[in-house]
Amino acid sequence: MTELAYSGLNTTLRLYEAQLLTHSDYDTMLQMDSVDNVLDYLSKSAYVVTDDAKRERNFEPILQQRLELVYRELLEACPDPRVIEIFSLKYTYHNLKLLIKQTYLNVDCEHLLIPIGSYSIDQLKQVVESKGVNEDLHPILQQAVYDAITSVEDTNDIFSIEVIMDTAYLHHIRENAEEINHPDVLRFTKMKIDFQNLLTFVRAYNQGQSKSFVFAALSDQGAVSRDDIIENWRNQDLNGLVDSYQTAEYMINLDPIWDQLHNQTVNPTENTAVIQKEFSEILRSYSFEPFGPMPVLTYLYFLENELDNVRLILIGKENQLDSSLIKERMRPIHGI
Repeated sequence: MTELAYSGLNTTLRLYEAQLLTHSDYDTMLQMDSVDNVLDYLSKSAYVVTDDAKRERNFEPILQQRLELVYRELLEACPDPRVIEIFSLKYTYHNLKLLIKQTYLNVDCEHLLIPIGSYSIDQLKQVVESKGVNEDLHPILQQAVYDAITSVEDTNDIFSIEVIMDTAYLHHIRENAEEINHPDVLRFTKMKIDFQNLLTFVRAYNQGQSKSFVFAALSDQGAVSRDDIIENWRNQDLNGLVDSYQTAEYMINLDPIWDQLHNQTVNPTENTAVIQKEFSEILRSYSFEPFGPMPVLTYLYFLENELDNVRLILIGKENQLDSSLIKERMRPIHGI
C-alpha cells in the first residue's frame, strides 16, 4: 500500500488534532477549584459530559465514549486497519483477559469490557467458549486464548492469563507491523515493545523476581534481544543492559533509569515518565508528515495520553489533590 493511500485520512487527522486539549486547556483545568468546573470546561470540548456523569461522579463513560468514537471512525477510515490495531488490540486482549477470568473465577466482569477494536465482544466471547477456536480471528489471538485457558486449567494460576495475553498482544502487533511493511511502523512497534520490556525488567529487578518470571513476562518481538536482557539479568550486569538498549536502532536518553538501577533507588513512576518523554519526542516529528501511516499512530498515542491526563485531573480534583502533584504525573501532550 502506497504512502498516498493515507492522504485522505491524514487530512482528517488535522481536524482530530485540533480537538486535542492544549497546554492552555490543562493549565485552566488545573487551576479550577472543583471537579464540577472541570466537567463544565470539558463539556465545551470534544467530550460529552452527561448530567448522570456529573451527578454520580462516574468519569469513565465520558472518557470511554470519546475513545470508542475515535477508534470506530479511524478503523473505518484507515486504508489498512492493522495500523489502528497496533493500539486497539490492547483493548481486545484486555477483554479476553476479563472473559477468561469471568469463566474461571465465576465473577461478573461485563461492566469492565471495552468495545473497541476489530473484533466484537460477541466474537471474543465465542472464542473463549470454544477454547480458542474461531477461524475468523487472528491465529495469534486464538493460540493465546488456548494457552491461557490451558494454563489456568492445569495450574489454577490466574496471573498466567495476564502474562500470556500481554506477550501475545506484543507478538500480534509485531506481526501486524511486519505485514504492513512500512519501515517507520516497524520501528515504532519494536520501540513500543522494547520500552514495555524495559518497564517490565525494571519492575522485576526492583521486586527481586525470578529468572523464570522475567523470561515469561518479556516479549521476544522487540529490537533489543530478550536473550540479551535475560543474560544481563542472570549476571546482574546493568552495563550490558545499557549497551543493549543503546545499540538499538533508535537513540534515546535512558540515563535516569540506568542511574536508578545502579543506585537501587528504582521509582516506577519516574521511569515511566522518562520513557514517555523520549517516546513522545520521537513521535512528534511524524505529525507533520502529509502521507503514510505514522501520523495516525502519533495521533492515537497522544489521544491515549490525553485520556489518562483528563482522568488524572478529574480524580485529583475530586479528591482535592494539589494541582502541582497532579501536573507532575501527567503524560506528554501533542503540542510542543
